[in-house]
Amino acid sequence: MKLLTLFLTFISINLWAQSTYVVDASHSSLVFSLGYNYSDFYGSFGEMDGKATMENPDDFSTAKVEFNVNIASINTNSKNRDGHLQGERYFKAEEHAAASFESKHIQKTGDDEYEMTGALTIAGVTMSQTVDLEISGRGSIGKGDDKRNIMGVKATFSFNRSNFGISAGIPKMSDKVAIVVSLNMVEEVSEN
Repeated sequence: MKLLTLFLTFISINLWAQSTYVVDASHSSLVFSLGYNYSDFYGSFGEMDGKATMENPDDFSTAKVEFNVNIASINTNSKNRDGHLQGERYFKAEEHAAASFESKHIQKTGDDEYEMTGALTIAGVTMSQTVDLEISGRGSIGKGDDKRNIMGVKATFSFNRSNFGISAGIPKMSDKVAIVVSLNMVEEVSEN
């Protein structure tokens, strides 16, 4: 009986100790770049959501990360081009409305620096992807019962878009795409 009580206490402490941080999309950004002719071309996605559930909020290697981007929110400063990129030759957004990432393993590489490996899905194709991740700051917002912890997260990575079946325009447009994601993440408050 003592062993069962000890086990249940351990489980309840671990469940209680978990923290979930959600993406504050209005204060976050995702920018991509790729080579076009002889220069770099930049664009962004404006709609995203995600969360990181951590056993220890001071150690991001304990996190389980889920992140989604709405393909229809692409912005390249041209509505015609945005529509073209959502089409069949590129993102196939009618069939695959979102791109997503789900972490599988996170390893600490330095002070608030991590290497995160997971499943990246674009245009219906899923590939393993490694992401360099940095916690850029921690703090809190609000007061009293409304006070919540926040953290800044910056992620950078690149991939060859042809691996996801998006090869239109190569070599005029480069195969390699670089991504920078800057997130403001806010701790969820449990409804006890």
